[in-house]
Amino acid sequence: MIGLKIDISELRKQEPGARTLVRGEERWEPEEADDGLPVLVAPVRYTVELERLPHRILAHVEADTVARLSCDRCLGEFEQPLHLDYAETYQTPEESERWPRDDKEADDRPTRLADPRGGTVDLGEGLRENLFLGLPLKRLCKPDCRGLCPVCGANLNEVDCGHRPSGGHDPRWAALERLRLPGTGSGGDEGREKSDGQS
Repeated sequence: MIGLKIDISELRKQEPGARTLVRGEERWEPEEADDGLPVLVAPVRYTVELERLPHRILAHVEADTVARLSCDRCLGEFEQPLHLDYAETYQTPEESERWPRDDKEADDRPTRLADPRGGTVDLGEGLRENLFLGLPLKRLCKPDCRGLCPVCGANLNEVDCGHRPSGGHDPRWAALERLRLPGTGSGGDEGREKSDGQS
């Protein structure tokens, strides 16, 4: 599990409205990723603005990194820059029990548990979730990726194998196209001709 612990002990001693800025970078090795998180080939560079609120800490996080992905068309690997921008709040278990968020405070920002002693917050879980959300739904190495040849499987971005589908049909369906159900295709036409000749 990836982690990113930030010390908030000094901020918690200040009055509500106090802020502090934290910058840094973390590098996570592939074995530290979990649940299908893509391999990150660059450090996660982050800027975190922490604000002291009554009974909680607000964290506004911006982060940049680069992920290695597999193209949906040609299956080749490529690198995808990712930019994250999100906010969440933190409470100790005691604060969460004594001062739960009411409906007036409800928004899209999740509230996570801080260190019970109030000394640190771990941004790792929120960062991991937002890394998933930042991944493109359609993963393409480039917008005009030509994909793989349906005949020989060659990467058409790299070579011109010379294969051209005939008649605009995908040759992978050729075997099915040769099948004819009763009353359809050429077999059906012959049956209708015989019927017409007998009448």
